[in-house]
Amino acid sequence: MATRNDRFKARLLGGVIALLVRCLGWTLRYRVDDPHGCFGENSHRGEALIWLVWHNRILALPPARCRFMPHRQAVVLTSASGDGEILAQVCRRFRLDAVRGSSSRRGRAALLALHRHLAAATDVIITPDGPRGPRYRIAPGALHLAARTGTKMVPVRIDYSRKLQLKTWDRFQLPLPFSRARLVVGEPVGIDPAVLKDEEILEAARLDLERRMGGDQVP
Repeated sequence: MATRNDRFKARLLGGVIALLVRCLGWTLRYRVDDPHGCFGENSHRGEALIWLVWHNRILALPPARCRFMPHRQAVVLTSASGDGEILAQVCRRFRLDAVRGSSSRRGRAALLALHRHLAAATDVIITPDGPRGPRYRIAPGALHLAARTGTKMVPVRIDYSRKLQLKTWDRFQLPLPFSRARLVVGEPVGIDPAVLKDEEILEAARLDLERRMGGDQVP
């Protein structure tokens, strides 16, 4: 259990990281390819969406949402670990609430919280290959959430023109200042609840979603 000192350190570190991300975001030259209008102010008004972004590309998303989608409320699913608390603190500086949990810790409570947010027309942001990987492999949890709530998923691919790549499990990418950040917003995808009863069909849907996110084309 996190101590008061741990929580203080997480808030402090989260605030510092958020400031750095905000400053970096001001320098990035964003290009949004959104043929289906998901970033539009009137798109899907009153309807929640599940946004999917690869774990190693998430850094540019909070500034992008503040710039292009200030009208939409959202929560981010983060792990229940100490790193997840730091990420939650970063997200809150960008007006993004956090739901803490994963398949190994607080999973059921997190799932119930996500259901409540979606029912209240609040978007949910998920890194479907996090928090442990494998990299660029979508875990089935996002598909289950979409099917059980009737919510569409929006795959988002983020590419940087110039970046540093860390030696972490996900090869986390840090865009360099004044680089280009291209957001490719895919078509919203719904999942029929009946799919959950057939493992082969569910796996096919999962692989199709990976393809839409570029998982089979990313080195």
